[in-house]
Amino acid sequence: MNTISPYIRVIRPKHWIKNILVLVPLFFAWKVTVDTTVIAIASLVAFSATASIVYILNDLADTEADRLHPEKKFRPFAAGTLSHRQGKVLAALLVLIAIIASWTLSSGFQLTLFGYFILNLLYSFYLKRRLIIDVMILAAGFVLRVVAGGFAFHVTLSPWILLCTFFASLFIGFGKRKNETDILQEGSHKHRAVLEHYTRDFLNQLLGLTAAMTIMSYSLYTIDAKTVDHFGTDNLIYTVPFVVYGVFRYFHLMYNLSSGGDPTKIFLKDKMTIINIFCWALSFVLITNYF
Repeated sequence: MNTISPYIRVIRPKHWIKNILVLVPLFFAWKVTVDTTVIAIASLVAFSATASIVYILNDLADTEADRLHPEKKFRPFAAGTLSHRQGKVLAALLVLIAIIASWTLSSGFQLTLFGYFILNLLYSFYLKRRLIIDVMILAAGFVLRVVAGGFAFHVTLSPWILLCTFFASLFIGFGKRKNETDILQEGSHKHRAVLEHYTRDFLNQLLGLTAAMTIMSYSLYTIDAKTVDHFGTDNLIYTVPFVVYGVFRYFHLMYNLSSGGDPTKIFLKDKMTIINIFCWALSFVLITNYF
C-alpha cells in the first residue's frame, strides 16, 4: 500500500469507472463516430477530474472520522502521508483540467458538471449527515452523469433510464450503508454520524424496495413505446433477466459475502458481475441491430 503514491491514491482513479455512466446515452443512441469519440474522452476527463476534486475535499473534511474506520484510516490525509496543503494544491490543478476538458463541450454539459460539483460539496459538508437524503444525493450524482452525457452527445434521454439509474444508485448506496453498519457495528456513528439512524431492519426494507424499483423501471424502459419505436424492436424485454441477475448477485455479495462496501471493487473484480454486464451489453447490441 505504501508503494502507491499518495497523490494517486487520494484522487482514487479506480473510482473513475463510475464516470462511464456519462457514455450511457452514447451506448443507447449508438452514434459512434470520430466526433463522438473525442467528446467521450473529453467528457470522461472532465467528470473524472471533478470527481477527484470532490474526493479530495471530502477526505479533507473527513480526516478525523476516517481515522476511526478500519479501511479508510489508510487514506493519505488520515494516515498523514499527504498534508492538507498538498491536497488543496492538487485539487486546484484538477479544477484547471476539468475546465479545459469541458471547454468545447455543450453549455448543458458544463452546467450539469458544475451542478454535480456543487451538489457534492453540499453533501461533503452538510447533507451527508441527513438520513436518507445522504444516499439520495449520491444517487443524484449518478443521474447527473447520465444527464451530462445526454447533453454532450445531444441525445434525448428516456425518463425510464434516468429512473433506473436513480433507483439502482439508491440500491447500491443503501448497500454501502449496510456494509458500514455491519463492519463498524456499535461504533458506526463515530465514523459517519448518520449511521446511528440506519438500523439493519430499516436498511433491509430500503434495499428490497430500491431493488424492486430498479428492475421495474428498466423493464418498463424496454417495453416503452418510445423505446420500441427508437430501436424498431420490442425484444429488449429479453435483456431484463440480466438486470434481475445483477441485482440478485449484489444481494448475494452483501448478505452472504459481506462485500457490498465498495461497489467499484465489485464491478472490477467480481467475475460473475463482469460477465453479466458483458452479456447484457452484447444482448442489447444484438437485439437492437439484428432482431
